[in-house]
Amino acid sequence: MKSITYLVAFFATTIVAASLPGESGYYLRRADEMAEGNNPIADLSVTDERFGDEVFVGTAKSIYEQMKERKPELFVNETDVSETEPSLEKRQGTFNCNWYSNINDAVGQWWWCHEGTAYLRKLGTAWCYVDAPAPACARVSCSNSCGMFLCNKQPRRVEVHCKDIATDIAAIANQCGSSNIGYAGGARDFASHFIGLRGQRC
Repeated sequence: MKSITYLVAFFATTIVAASLPGESGYYLRRADEMAEGNNPIADLSVTDERFGDEVFVGTAKSIYEQMKERKPELFVNETDVSETEPSLEKRQGTFNCNWYSNINDAVGQWWWCHEGTAYLRKLGTAWCYVDAPAPACARVSCSNSCGMFLCNKQPRRVEVHCKDIATDIAAIANQCGSSNIGYAGGARDFASHFIGLRGQRC
């Protein structure tokens, strides 16, 4: 009977501890859930002033396609926004290169992420947001098994320009990836949110 009691207490303590934010601001419960379930915790929502108050829900790719179907005239003069190499930029944010559990959770090759970052850049200054309080995360993209996440660290919704997520993903790959093997993964931390990059089954 005592062993059962101890076992229950152990699991209860583990659940509570995993639900609390660490000193770095990362919410372990959400990271653990993504690692185990490979599912987004909250929907990614996007607003764009060109569409008034309409809210689009999905991934960067599906939302872009919804917008283009709704108002194709806005996308007539599109230019190529593909990226071949991860780049450095001026946005400030600390890196956590150990955000994923182990090397097998990293993205196998950086180029797997090009499609996802291209759609984020196509969305431009549209607002990508998580309409749920911390520690909610939204899976922004999952093209070619490259999982990108926008994770909230505050009690109200967090929103960022969609193109900035692409910039942060490239910076994570540059800072935390391996130039020899090509894998990439990690997180970039800001005051209100963090951006995560890891392998995902899509």
